[in-house]
Amino acid sequence: AAVETLYAKVSSPVLTGVALEVEGVTVSDIHPDPLPDIFRGGQLVVAGRYEGSGDATITLSGRVRGEPVALVFDDIRFAAAGGDPTVARLWATRKIGELLTAIRLEGPNDEIIGQIVRLSIRWGIVTPYTSYLVTEDAPFGDEAIDEIARAAADTAAATTLPISGEAAVGAADFAGDLAAADTGAVPGAEYGDLVRTGGGRTFRYSEGRWVDTAFEPGSATVRVAFGSPDYFALAASDPLLAAALAVGTEVTVLHQGTVFEIVADGGPSDPLPDPTTTTLPLTATDSDTDTTLAALPGGASGGGAAEFPMALAVLAAALIAAVTLALRTRRR
Repeated sequence: AAVETLYAKVSSPVLTGVALEVEGVTVSDIHPDPLPDIFRGGQLVVAGRYEGSGDATITLSGRVRGEPVALVFDDIRFAAAGGDPTVARLWATRKIGELLTAIRLEGPNDEIIGQIVRLSIRWGIVTPYTSYLVTEDAPFGDEAIDEIARAAADTAAATTLPISGEAAVGAADFAGDLAAADTGAVPGAEYGDLVRTGGGRTFRYSEGRWVDTAFEPGSATVRVAFGSPDYFALAASDPLLAAALAVGTEVTVLHQGTVFEIVADGGPSDPLPDPTTTTLPLTATDSDTDTTLAALPGGASGGGAAEFPMALAVLAAALIAAVTLALRTRRR
């Protein structure tokens, strides 16, 4: 049955030699790379980063039965802010998978391990190099992350990776599953008491509160009493911020460059900054894992979930292309 299913898939290619071109914004860090062929009944979801914003044109090209075909999606809007945080998590998941594969094939590399460490902390994705996410105490600041990355690199340099056997196969499968994931990885249920996600953020439980992993220790905070009018005003300012606050009753979260510290009901409170009284996108800045989500072919641009100057986008809903090409092929 498995062989028959595989044959039925590979015997019906819809688009081969797939390529994407984007005009209007600068696109980088695409996953998967290179783009695989598209077969009947399948779809291709591409996640990457972009710089800039505004209208853009996406061209999806390839070959159908040896003949070149190009599908052009005009008037795609890449937003400067806004989007769905699940797309950002999908990109981070695939990125970590490819970095793990690179280490498995080429050996430990300090720079690659450092990227895995930062992505893991930002998105709460536990890997063999980032078990500290659940073993080390939070919060994680830039200095602590640098130290963790150095420790992980030193450990990797002193460890011989298996090149065969069950352990090697397991490591390859783990990295491959992340690199080819259709959904973003989230902390497993076994980590629920220590690591949670909400509103596109990752929180680590530390000393009785949930702390945003983007929080830099020593930063000034604005205290807000749980359940107070200011608390509800803060939650109403952005749906994703509301989701982040729902992680627990005592939460520290970075929003719009301001750190809000939710304290117990009746606790001391500080005046809210003026922008929190209006609906604003979440545009917190992180160290080097910045992402903003944006447009899908069809002209729909994301809204409400912005994260950072650089950006993540689903660049092509190739299922649409697959259907279009399949219809064309059938007509021929």
